[in-house]
Amino acid sequence: MLIDGCNLNCRNDGYVTNKDGVCHCVCPEGLSGPMCEMSATSVKYGCGGEIDLDPHKPAVNISSPNYPQLYKSGVECVWLIKVSGRKMLMFFNKTL
Repeated sequence: MLIDGCNLNCRNDGYVTNKDGVCHCVCPEGLSGPMCEMSATSVKYGCGGEIDLDPHKPAVNISSPNYPQLYKSGVECVWLIKVSGRKMLMFFNKTL
């Protein structure tokens, strides 16, 4: 789709902008990457990201950085979990 003279397909509710003839995506808070396809924390902390859940693929496990050891104070991990047209069941296991 051509928007503001730009042919970009921003993902995850990002939007296209054209500043001085340069097209780029403006991402929602917590997301980054050229097309808003990455969690901002995945770059900064090495954790987080995007997960597309599909009933035809195996289950997905998400763990904290340095698991099973403790992780550093102040680390923030943001996961973008996508499910299309289905319900999702999540289990949280907190071990100390």
